[in-house]
Amino acid sequence: MVYGYNTNKEFIDKSYQLLGKLDKKHLWDKDTLVIGLDKSVRPLAYTLKKISDLEKKKTPDIRFFNYSVHNYSPISCLGHKQNVEEISNRLINKLNTNKFSKYKNILILDEHISSGQSLIDVEKILKNYFLGLNPKVNISFAYLGHINEIKNPEFDKKKSIYVQNQMIGNKAESEETGIEDKYKYSDLEKSNLKELIRVKNKATYKEFLQNRKQLSEDIKNYVAKKQERTGRLNLLEKIVQYFSLLLLISGLFIGYKGITGNVIGNSSSINVLGIILIILGLLGLFLSKK
Repeated sequence: MVYGYNTNKEFIDKSYQLLGKLDKKHLWDKDTLVIGLDKSVRPLAYTLKKISDLEKKKTPDIRFFNYSVHNYSPISCLGHKQNVEEISNRLINKLNTNKFSKYKNILILDEHISSGQSLIDVEKILKNYFLGLNPKVNISFAYLGHINEIKNPEFDKKKSIYVQNQMIGNKAESEETGIEDKYKYSDLEKSNLKELIRVKNKATYKEFLQNRKQLSEDIKNYVAKKQERTGRLNLLEKIVQYFSLLLLISGLFIGYKGITGNVIGNSSSINVLGIILIILGLLGLFLSKK
């Protein structure tokens, strides 16, 4: 199962929740560039894109940054600042900056974090890269959860969008990603999330294809059931709205008739009935809109 979750459904549900949070913050659209960290994030990136496509949402551009290949360590002899600048300059010399000028948001995506150091480092690299390109670009973090309580003073949790405080599972293995560690892909490449890069081990690649096919089917079933429930709720909402509107009109009619004396009986009781119907109608309309 993906990342060690008990079932694919559990993983898909967490991914769906994360996608909903990104939608609310307007971070899952064409104005956003999503950058996945390393090969392990690919199952999550694939799932988010698959859900998005099935729900006919605007899917952002998704690319990957092979951060681990740089073998960066905060205590390396190069020093933090120098290493960040070196990687940034490598990106600037390697990539055409014009292709990234349109983005307003950068979303750094990881499946889970421990200290948040990788996110911090990549944020600094991207800030250097985008400095002359778009200094106002907004950089945010997205992940399913963190392993431990984050005590890193550099990490700004306000920039984070996540689902749970604790992460279930571990880093993805090669049979989940289709890529072995010895395969290095270029920085910020735009790769195929479905087929990826074929591994030399045929048994491992076959297992990856089987796992990915099952995950794809499970995502389809999950979204279909969600849409079915949404359809039923929308129908119920329309019925409640129609009935509430009927109550409101009846209340206004009865109240009006009671005031003008055109209804036989106790006008005060009729007025009370009209007011009750009006209140119920308004309440129904209000609740059905929530």
